[in-house]
Amino acid sequence: MEHVILQLINSGKHSNAIKQPLRSNRSISYYTSGLNSEKRNYMKTLILLLLSLSLVVKIANAQSSGSIFVGGDFDKFYPVVFGDPFLMAGELELNRAQVHQDGDWHGSLIARFRFHVTNWGNGSQFTDADIRQYAPYPPVDNKFIAGWSDATRGNNSSNIIIWLRGATHYNYRTNAAATPTVYDGTQNALPFNEVNGPSHSFKTSIEPYVNSTGMSNEGTVNFNGNGTNTFMGSVSIGGYDAHG
Repeated sequence: MEHVILQLINSGKHSNAIKQPLRSNRSISYYTSGLNSEKRNYMKTLILLLLSLSLVVKIANAQSSGSIFVGGDFDKFYPVVFGDPFLMAGELELNRAQVHQDGDWHGSLIARFRFHVTNWGNGSQFTDADIRQYAPYPPVDNKFIAGWSDATRGNNSSNIIIWLRGATHYNYRTNAAATPTVYDGTQNALPFNEVNGPSHSFKTSIEPYVNSTGMSNEGTVNFNGNGTNTFMGSVSIGGYDAHG
């Protein structure tokens, strides 16, 4: 992109064509100083447009989307490894918009994760999830996400693990330029061996920290407004069982 911008600028100049690369600490006026007023305004507009386009391309290249199939058994949840962009919080969407995909009333899912892994002790790690899912008919109330874990406590792999129900397709979108890796015993062997850490196999039940119908937040909460706060359901304090 810099090469294109320099060519455009030099096309309007004669003796003082630019030979050095663009530098962030120099203004556009520096590079267009040899042009007359009309050409200078035109070139400034064109350069700003190209720089904006360059930023959009960089952001798009840092994103990844696609679909995966988690094999194995329907009554098990298998570890799927996703990447963290590391320099910023990871953002991941997992979706099954069609309730009949993979079979009648197999279930739908709209889930969003925002997370950051410690990457061998850098800290500031967290995983926040917002999950909505629907599968109304017996014999199974299909929940698709059984848990998650930071896979970087003893390494800098930038990986997070999410356990997803087997025999099911999922669509994903993430701001990390990495393809998820499925450990279902077929695509990749079980268990998933975390570098300098534990091994992870399938789960047969959903972890208690997973809110299957709403938000799971790893931090604390301050509500600073002085308005009315409403809880229509039961509230649990100090544990996950609101009826205990």
